[in-house]
Amino acid sequence: MKSFNLSNSIQNKLSYLIFSSISLALKPSANTLLKLIKYLKKY
Repeated sequence: MKSFNLSNSIQNKLSYLIFSSISLALKPSANTLLKLIKYLKKY
């Protein structure tokens, strides 16, 4: 199970990085991005 959790967390980090890159490319307002990050950190 530990290896599954590890790969799962790596996958989450990768999708987060991809999402961040897309968000930066679209240049959303800083407030929207901060709210989104706070929301994501809850889960």
